[in-house]
Amino acid sequence: MDDEFNSLMKNQTWTYVTLPSDRKAIACKWVYKIKQNADGSNKMLFLHQASYIERTLEHYNLLEIKLQSVPSDPYSKLTKEMCPKDNQEIEEMTKIIYRQTIGSLMYLMNGIRPDIAYAVSRVSQFLNNPGPSHWTAVKKIFRCLKATKHIGICFGGSSRTTSLIGFYDADFAGNLDTRKSTTRYVFMLNNEPISWCSQKQNCVSLSTTESEYIAASEATKEAIWLRQHLRELHQEQLYPVQEILNGFSRFLKGREKVNDDQHTGRPRSLRCEENKLKIKELIKFNRIISITDLSSETGLSVGMCHQIVTKDLDMIRTSSKFVPGF
Repeated sequence: MDDEFNSLMKNQTWTYVTLPSDRKAIACKWVYKIKQNADGSNKMLFLHQASYIERTLEHYNLLEIKLQSVPSDPYSKLTKEMCPKDNQEIEEMTKIIYRQTIGSLMYLMNGIRPDIAYAVSRVSQFLNNPGPSHWTAVKKIFRCLKATKHIGICFGGSSRTTSLIGFYDADFAGNLDTRKSTTRYVFMLNNEPISWCSQKQNCVSLSTTESEYIAASEATKEAIWLRQHLRELHQEQLYPVQEILNGFSRFLKGREKVNDDQHTGRPRSLRCEENKLKIKELIKFNRIISITDLSSETGLSVGMCHQIVTKDLDMIRTSSKFVPGF
């Protein structure tokens, strides 16, 4: 910090002036929220937020919690039935700053920790009336963060691939309260994650296929935006964005038809049909995206993908692009 301040003064970035009588000074502070470790020999940049995690644990008095390797239990389901039902339970939960802790977790998730995206998405659905079980799930995430605070993302390395690749999947009817599915995707550039998401879908899907189409539609929107953004950065993608899905690529390529209603002969879901036609248009005519089965891909860092797009959160954390700090 001293070297940075001396450099600013030497380059005359700032100038000391007398505060006018009709002006107020704006408070400011040094903010180091992302730690950077660079290896000059390999030209790699490593990002992690160990310091922020330690300060967050101290702020919420969670320094003494036990360690845990995964952020949540994939077999446990959080529902509204776990919310407080009497005045005593409600009064006890008012002593817990649940909403603020979720905000801290979302900052970590959006910044540098996509591996907690699914867990944070689950606990953030109960901000209005959280219960003890919901708070226990939040503490499990902090236990994982404490155990893996030096985990981060490596940028650079020996990869020469500049293609944009996306992984996505859907959790059909995973929400027990609304029976809505969850869309998850992650996009990799130069074999490194640059965009990820895990969120509940806006509508109820009638089948697994429909939930996959909705997930494909959301991932395609993100792919289109990323292509445009990369073009502005003079990194235009010369080939279609490769979107990889585990086991349902045949539906997205249009090799199988969506089942029609037996009485009307119309598609069971209009949303499903619209998403299907739009995706086929982008593949066949615009050549913006291409759909590939995950099983046919080799040499890709699918470990990072599985940390977001699958329900099983006991993932491999030794991916070449998502590794502990050194």
